[in-house]
Parts: sequence; C-alpha cells; structure tokens
Amino acid sequence: MMNEESFARLVADDVKNKVTDEQRKYLRLYENRGRWREHILALLANLESQVEEIDKRCDEDRRLYSALGDDGIRLLAEAQASSDERRKKILRFRFHVENRLDECDRLDAIESDTPDEFAASAAFMKRAIEKHKEMTFAAEYDPTEIDVALWQSLGGEWKFDEIDLDEV
Repeated sequence: MMNEESFARLVADDVKNKVTDEQRKYLRLYENRGRWREHILALLANLESQVEEIDKRCDEDRRLYSALGDDGIRLLAEAQASSDERRKKILRFRFHVENRLDECDRLDAIESDTPDEFAASAAFMKRAIEKHKEMTFAAEYDPTEIDVALWQSLGGEWKFDEIDLDEV
C-alpha cells in the first residue's frame, strides 16, 4: 500500500494530468476511492486556506501601505496585482480539483469497480434511453413530460425537477 505522502502527491499530479494511465487507474480502483476522495477534499481545504491567507495579507498590505502616501499607493497596487494573480491560479486549480471530486462521486454513485465499467454502464444507459425514445415514436405513443425529461438528459439537461407529477 502506498504511503499517505506519496498518495497525496499522486492525487495532486492526477489533477494536473501528470500521471501515467496506470497511476490514473490505480487511484480509481474501487478499494482506493475513499482514500482518493479524502485527499481531494484535503486539497480543496488547502486551496481554501491559501485563498484566505491571500485575503488576510491583502488586508495587512492595505493597512501598512495606506500610511505611505504615493509610494504606498504604488506598493499596494503591485501587491494587489501579485495577490490577484496568485488567487486566479489557485481558483483555476481548484476548478480541476472539484472536477476530480465530481468524477470520484460519479464512480461511487454507480458502485462500479473500475472507470471502464463506469463507461460501459453509461454507454448501456444511453443506448437504453435512445431505444426507449425510438420505441415510443414507433408505437405512436404520445410522450409524457417524464419521457421528454429522460431524453433531454442525454444532452446533459436535468428537467425532472420541473415536472409537476399532479399534472402528468
């Protein structure tokens, strides 16, 4: 079993797309998912604390430089530009970390043992929904709002919450 420090580094490298296919598969193994998720959450917490630290430093810079007149204004502008750039990089990385968390949650949701099984299950469900649509029209049934919402899910739209079951 990989030690925690190495596993954490592997998770971070995975987010950066700097791992081999074998390493990527290793993280997604069923028995590693809980650990993978914990390290993703730890990464998110670390990023959040970095943003908080930047904000704290910005407040300190404003207090410090405000008393220095024109030189202070220049120094504050430089410090803010640097902080904004760093914050932007952290938030961009956070976006990718959150995507990994979503992937982890999706894999857990279908309780599949491998990403390949996840892809196969997703393809199977897609074919089933397409066949349902085809058969509904072939049988000349009038589709319900539920049918339409199901078909829209193929395009990534979630319309089920908009259906009033009392009107169906």
